[in-house]
Amino acid sequence: MRRRLTRAAAATLTLRASAVLVNFLVNITMARLLGLEGYGVFAVVLAWSMVLAVPAGLGFDRLIIRELARMQTRPDPSAARSLLRTATVAVTVSSALVGTAVLAAAFVAGDDDPTGSFGAIALGALLVPLLTLTTLRQGALQGLHRVARGQLADSLVRPATLLALIAFALLWFRERPPMVTGTLMAVLAGAVGLVAAVLLWRSVARPILQSGSPAPGSEGAIASGEPAGGWLRAAVPLAFLTTAAAVSAQADVVLVGMLLDAEAAGVYAIAVRVSLLVSFPLTVLLAALAPTYASLIAAGDRSRLQRIVTSVSRGVTAVSVIMALGFVLFGGQILGLFGPGFGVGASALGILVVGQAINAVLGPTSTLMLMGGFERRAAIDMAIGAAVKIVLVVALARTIGLEGAAIGSAAGLATWNMLMAIHLRTRTGIRTTVFGL
Repeated sequence: MRRRLTRAAAATLTLRASAVLVNFLVNITMARLLGLEGYGVFAVVLAWSMVLAVPAGLGFDRLIIRELARMQTRPDPSAARSLLRTATVAVTVSSALVGTAVLAAAFVAGDDDPTGSFGAIALGALLVPLLTLTTLRQGALQGLHRVARGQLADSLVRPATLLALIAFALLWFRERPPMVTGTLMAVLAGAVGLVAAVLLWRSVARPILQSGSPAPGSEGAIASGEPAGGWLRAAVPLAFLTTAAAVSAQADVVLVGMLLDAEAAGVYAIAVRVSLLVSFPLTVLLAALAPTYASLIAAGDRSRLQRIVTSVSRGVTAVSVIMALGFVLFGGQILGLFGPGFGVGASALGILVVGQAINAVLGPTSTLMLMGGFERRAAIDMAIGAAVKIVLVVALARTIGLEGAAIGSAAGLATWNMLMAIHLRTRTGIRTTVFGL
């Protein structure tokens, strides 16, 4: 297990490091291409699409990771195929319905300008099924312990394609392009990402499930699970959890766009994206460790699980705090790379990175809750955190602007992480924090 874990972590680190670099370049070039207002519209539309894609996924992306990781006891690939078939059909239908609803709303409330915000919202509807189906295949590959390949399409192929399209647009347009340009490029990149995810799935996972033989490096073969109806019932609580997480992650960008203006949303969205770099160490390790957590919990090996969790929390916190300090000291210069006017978000960036550092201190709470089967409680904790965030963002953004939104965002993140850490300590005895508490 240690060798597999090391390989998965190393591969994930390489992939995520490349993805961070590509996404950083994407945000810089997109901001310079569209300008403050255009990037603000793009950021708000993208945030809405990402929020809606999560409930459209019905929680199957997380369920698949957990169940395929658990199905390691006796050969029965038919159970895994049942899960994947049910997930694909359900997610395709739900995402198509959500996308259609968004498209209808855009036509009803739109300003009839296909090159402006109306066109951007309409195109954003197409992103919903693209994102949900890509994430579903990604989850299936991760559940089979193909962690790095599972993340390849969404973490690297899609943003790399978007970067190439932005580079072409920078050469093509002599003046500022229409607002719809950013969303159009995001849709094209999402389509390429989905094709890549399907091809990876067919080349790696389908032969394993068809033959029933275990994946190389895994500890067994696919085991039996639930009937199709059971999978859907099991996915519902995860859908609530992931939806609450998506709302919590994207609500502040959407609210800033609604309460202030598109330019403020553009500045704030860049500050949020830069602050997420502080969570990079935790994100990398959680992607690699999620299947391992599920396997150890299923085996009842709490002592080994505790050792891994404590090591992860301490290592991640050390790196995250150093990164946060750098962003606090040089935030203005970093934001200035994105173009004129973005540097005003330096104070908000400082607040956001402090929130991400606190997140690292509290440890891998949400992943442990999910892999341990506490998705209902996790959904409640996440919803409480999202409510705290929304209330504070609405109250403070009106009075102190971007800094108020950042305070609300950091407070909401800390709230649900603390609630989950307390629940894990009282219910399982697992101590997630860097202090071992």
